[in-house]
Amino acid sequence: GSGFASGPGGSALAAQVAASDSLTVTLDDAIRMARATNPALRRAENALDQNGAERRATLMGSVLPNVTVNLLETGYRGNLSFQARDNFGNPIQNPAADWSYFSSTNQGITLNWSIQGMSIMNALRAQDATEDGRAAAVTTADWTLLGDLRGRYFDAMRQLELVRLEEQLAAGREVDLESANRRFEIAQASRVDVLNAEVQLEQQRITIREAQAAYQQALLTLRTTIGDPDAPALRVEVESLPIFDPSNLDEAALLATARGENPRVREADLAVRDARIALDRTGERWWPSIFVQANLGRAVNGFDLDGFSDLSHQRTDLNSNFYIGVSFPLLSNWFQDESREAQARVQFANQQESRKEQLLQIEQSVRTELINLRNQYESLQLAERSAEIAAEASELARGEYRIGTRRFEDLQTTLEQEAAAVRSVINARYGFMTALLSLEAAVGAPVRPAGSD
Repeated sequence: GSGFASGPGGSALAAQVAASDSLTVTLDDAIRMARATNPALRRAENALDQNGAERRATLMGSVLPNVTVNLLETGYRGNLSFQARDNFGNPIQNPAADWSYFSSTNQGITLNWSIQGMSIMNALRAQDATEDGRAAAVTTADWTLLGDLRGRYFDAMRQLELVRLEEQLAAGREVDLESANRRFEIAQASRVDVLNAEVQLEQQRITIREAQAAYQQALLTLRTTIGDPDAPALRVEVESLPIFDPSNLDEAALLATARGENPRVREADLAVRDARIALDRTGERWWPSIFVQANLGRAVNGFDLDGFSDLSHQRTDLNSNFYIGVSFPLLSNWFQDESREAQARVQFANQQESRKEQLLQIEQSVRTELINLRNQYESLQLAERSAEIAAEASELARGEYRIGTRRFEDLQTTLEQEAAAVRSVINARYGFMTALLSLEAAVGAPVRPAGSD
């Protein structure tokens, strides 16, 4: 299966593990488990939780008026001063230098709002770009996870097929040993043939253990990619591989898809967008600033403790004011603003060049991986044909050895050629899958024809 399925996590799968300490998973099962537990994907998804709070902060801080509420401020203060100032601001001695005690209670609400040019629109655009970047990061993390997981799963399948092949070869070695013993019993073969057959069988058992160890390592890598520390030991089953003739793949269509779907292109587009917003923000300096402030409050002041925690709400305690101002800060910080604008303009131009560079690199990757995929397919065809020939040669060689017309050494050479040919077929099949995954990673989307999954 292609494994492009989405769904809940692998908790239901874990429940299927009864007495066994391991779990057999399909590729789709592994993808569902990884989408629920993979740390890299989870980090990208967790970042989305910031969107709501940040958007509200943008609305209240840059779009809507900023409101400050003082529910209660009360205090008690003592003052002792030996000097004072007359009506003209000249220092004089305080004729009654003694402690004075005061208390106060304040409550109020303050509204502040300012705008300069397109500052509101730019703030909203920046917030939209931030949220789009996080959504794109989730998509990229998910696509990267799918590619990695498929690669790990296919590698485990390849190792499992090699284990089964080596076990089949061991069964063949046992047949050869029986044949050597029968021929030795009727004096048609020497003891050397029997010993060589035993050595070949023992060597094959060593190969089986090595293949099993490689399979277990592949399963550990797959489990790590899934990212669930509580998952049991995993097993895989050999599934049908979506092998197809890639000669009909349209290179131009793949390139067009890559320009729109490849995660690196999306990242470059977002970087250009951010740079454009930053450049537009530097242009706000050419516009006047408008300030609005309004206050509504209540203040009580008294001697000693008369004004402390006074919540009587007398009408005479109320106060209010507002302010509307327009500022033309065109010449303020002229050189600093000019420097920031120049930096933003260069950054925008550089991001455009980086996007162009990414497109060129992606086009090269797509063309390279497509050539590699086609070569892998041709290699697979040749390997399968070689394996068919080697299998026929081995069958004939065994028959000739049984009737005594072929030496045991010649038989083993033929059998080794067949084993190498079958291993080449397995490796070529999974080499095709590796090339296919690499092409899909370069394109950023599935490229398999309908019905090939």
